[in-house]
Amino acid sequence: MIRAEENKMRRCLLLSELYRERKARPRGEGLFIADLAQRFGAGLDFDVHYLIEKGLITGSMGYLTLTAIGVDALEGGRI
Repeated sequence: MIRAEENKMRRCLLLSELYRERKARPRGEGLFIADLAQRFGAGLDFDVHYLIEKGLITGSMGYLTLTAIGVDALEGGRI
């Protein structure tokens, strides 16, 4: 149970970082995966794949961005 809560917390932090980036630069590329890996450490790949499957983020050319669904989920408190 604790592990599940830790995973959820990491995913929320990742989404929050992407949300801040999207607000700062709406037309930007997003955040580079390597930079996020330095911040979040091991296990980032699992979190990224999970969030992509849920449609909350998207990845392209080494960058991650928050989708409209991800924004709605964060702003609506459904994460």
